[in-house]
Amino acid sequence: PLITTAITSFIGSLVVAAVAVPTQDWGRLGHLSNAVVISTLWAGAVATGCTYAAWSFALRRLPAVVVAPFAYLIPVSALAIAHVWLGEALTLPVLVGAGLVLAGVAFSQASQFSLLLRARRKTTMKI
Repeated sequence: PLITTAITSFIGSLVVAAVAVPTQDWGRLGHLSNAVVISTLWAGAVATGCTYAAWSFALRRLPAVVVAPFAYLIPVSALAIAHVWLGEALTLPVLVGAGLVLAGVAFSQASQFSLLLRARRKTTMKI
């Protein structure tokens, strides 16, 4: 899955580049600070690469139906990171939205979690 993800991401990037490249003001790139360049490279290569590797790792070990709902936690994680590192305010609507996302993921995983607990109990009883 990691190779497939890399190939499809590359192809998607080419399509976006074909549309975006002609419409951008490339002269502004010369005025970017080192911090902006490093942050962009970090977000693009390291953070995204690690995320896809973790996603691929999870998909190899768990069914897709179990792994897929956790993609909805990405914005919630981004909110938490932005609050801790950047001091972003967590307003009531943001917290309610994050709570709804967390509740939705928990609800979608409840049956899987109970199956896991039952399987674990059976395994523990046999030992």
